[in-house]
Order: sequence, then structure tokens, then C-alpha cells
Amino acid sequence: MNIMNPLKYLAWTQSHPSEYDCLIEALTVKVSSFFRNPVVFEIIAQQVLPLTTERLTRLGNMWIPGTATGEEAYSIAILIHEAMLHEDAPWHPYIFATDISEQALKTAETGVYGRQRLESVKLGILDK
Repeated sequence: MNIMNPLKYLAWTQSHPSEYDCLIEALTVKVSSFFRNPVVFEIIAQQVLPLTTERLTRLGNMWIPGTATGEEAYSIAILIHEAMLHEDAPWHPYIFATDISEQALKTAETGVYGRQRLESVKLGILDK
């Protein structure tokens, strides 16, 4: 679709609703990888989670917006799982990962990733 006039494009999308999905796919950034920013995830693991494990055992809900294909959401889940291994309280987390792209969410929902997507995962965690 190549309509240079924004008003014509708007009119065209109103008569072709599937174009909205194409537009969303074209405009959204689907950059995602496990532990994509290692320093941030290390800070979360070492400084944030130890302060919040008690609250997590009680609340158990977490929302991760803009999840793209889900690697960051799974990375957080892995860190939480590792933190909770050392706690006595049972915890059954609910992690809500959302994104505007249905295509990206379908990838996230399967939870199946190729080896190249796992390059930033520490070997100890990857072995588990």
C-alpha cells in the first residue's frame, strides 16, 4: 500500500480494517532478547528482588508492558524463580506480558526460541 496523502490513507484504512494490523507491525519495534541489558538484569537480581521477595510472595502479580516477543518477560520470570528458590514461602506468580503486536505476542506465547536468542543467558541458567 502506497498512499502518500495521509487523509486518503486514513479513509482507506477505514474501509480496510486489516490495514491497522499492517500499520502496527510496520511501526512497532520488536527488539527483544533474553537478558538484553545484562547490567539492568543484574541490578534487578542483586538489588531489587531481594528487597521485594516478601511482597512477591503476597502479591504475586507482575505486568510487563511492551514485551515484544517475550524474552524480557521470560528473563524476569527466570530471575524471580531463582530468587524464590531460597525462600520458604510458596509463590505462584502471574506475569502479564502485553504488547500491541499480535504477531509478536504469538511468538511470546509459544515460549520457543532458537539458540541465537539465548546468547545473553548465563550458562548456569541455560543449563537449568
